[in-house]
Amino acid sequence: MPPFDMDFAKKTEDHIVGVIQSTYGCFHCNLGGDLRPNTKKDAKNLKKCTKCGIARYCSKECQVQDWKTNHREQCNNFCENRADGGFCFAECLRGSHFLDERTFQTSMQGRQQAFFQALQTQEQRPNFNLIVTCFEGHDEQVVLAVTVNFIDDDWEMRKIDHLVFEGVDQGQNAVRDINRGTGEISSETLQRVCDRVGNLCREMNQHGQVSSILLGRAIFKHLDNFKAHVEQVLGHNVHVTPDMAYAMRDML
Repeated sequence: MPPFDMDFAKKTEDHIVGVIQSTYGCFHCNLGGDLRPNTKKDAKNLKKCTKCGIARYCSKECQVQDWKTNHREQCNNFCENRADGGFCFAECLRGSHFLDERTFQTSMQGRQQAFFQALQTQEQRPNFNLIVTCFEGHDEQVVLAVTVNFIDDDWEMRKIDHLVFEGVDQGQNAVRDINRGTGEISSETLQRVCDRVGNLCREMNQHGQVSSILLGRAIFKHLDNFKAHVEQVLGHNVHVTPDMAYAMRDML
């Protein structure tokens, strides 16, 4: 039986890298990039960073300067996140000058589609465990994140970090509420969370079965409402509990 392909999102990630490289050209001076269209002919002479293979430079001087100001940290993020097949590479670029929100959401949709396509190679229908959390993101957003765990045909535990990562509320009040000790979300935000997770569960049940869901702090306060909504969507019972890592953190 084939193991699950943890490089399922490679095509989407390669596309993101291509967009970044085409846009910025030299990561320091933008020579050869779309930001300096008159220099596009110079793109063929750019050299890649030998460590991450993503950043490109027109000269040693530009590479040294960018390493001092930006790329030292970026390079480590690029390497670590691309090495972990279950991690969402686009997420490490979100909110940076490299990736705008529209491109990010497009890449996330592609990643989700690639995940479900990869599941079709599995002979056994896996049981899925979801971890559903809400927290503050960029630009005063409340972000919904859903991580997926399952055992593949090769009896390997697979973790797909943040298969869903999208805004469900925005504004100072929403961010202030999510960061309070009580970690509240509004009833309207809860409804958006329930709808999004319900739709995800419905799609996942075409390939296996969502058997359990762990809820982060801001959502498990509404556990009964969340459980009722998801079970109504799926048509079967789901084991829904607080994520104890979040619960213990709040008790400390």
